Amino acid sequence: NPVTGLLPASKEQPDAWVRDNVYSILSVWALGLAYRKNADRDEDKAKAYELEQ
Repeated sequence: NPVTGLLPASKEQPDAWVRDNVYSILSVWALGLAYRKNADRDEDKAKAYELEQ
């Protein structure tokens, strides 16, 4: 949603749930932490920085 910034639950149900959005962003944040832990190249460090923002 461009106004709230939340992800919709599905195409059939356009309502967004905060809980689902928190779970979604936590998975992206965890991916950023994994990239930072295993970052060997500058590209990986840059990707980790972008994912954690």
